[in-house]
Amino acid sequence: MHEVNNQIPASPSACPEPPTSAERQALVYAYQHQALSRPDRLAANLGLLLGDLLSLAHGLGAQLQARMRGTAETPQRLDPRSAREVEFLLKLDRQIDRFSQLERHDRSPASQRSLSPQH
Repeated sequence: MHEVNNQIPASPSACPEPPTSAERQALVYAYQHQALSRPDRLAANLGLLLGDLLSLAHGLGAQLQARMRGTAETPQRLDPRSAREVEFLLKLDRQIDRFSQLERHDRSPASQRSLSPQH
């Protein structure tokens, strides 16, 4: 499995091969298992749902890319099915972004202070 690295390589030639489907799914499962340990049930469920959306986006994106590699389709000239799938993938990405923002807000120090009991 690839090591998680938050640094962007300086050049495309320095990029290793992309993560495999199994590696992507392993990250999703690890994220979901981490979410299960959250004491807040709503936050735990949000994490599980976010993992489901990530998994769905990974699968649909890979499927769409594989199909486009085998055809003369370009982003400017998609067949109707591919266009619908791209639109759906963009909606998934938007929902993933929304859930991620909720999670970041929930873990922010300001959010934690507002939830702590007042003395």
